[in-house]
Amino acid sequence: MFVYGDSFKSYCVGIIVPNKDDFLEIAKSMKIEGTFEELCKNKNMKQFLLNSIDKHCRKEGIFGFEIPKNIYLESISMVDHGCYTNTFKL
Repeated sequence: MFVYGDSFKSYCVGIIVPNKDDFLEIAKSMKIEGTFEELCKNKNMKQFLLNSIDKHCRKEGIFGFEIPKNIYLESISMVDHGCYTNTFKL
């Protein structure tokens, strides 16, 4: 997960590459069908993760402005996109 905040915006956003096996298992338990790529575009899956992130952040005492208010689910890893340096920094 990569979280980005812009001081000119009122909230931060997250880019998430879900663990494929776990994500498929969650979808199955929610009775949502589709390929991994399709599930990454599914609004119900996105909302489930966004709610889970919000709940976890609040439990851990994260400030409201630090909690992502929107997320994008990506099926291809950031490494495969070439978004890392050779020391694995974004």
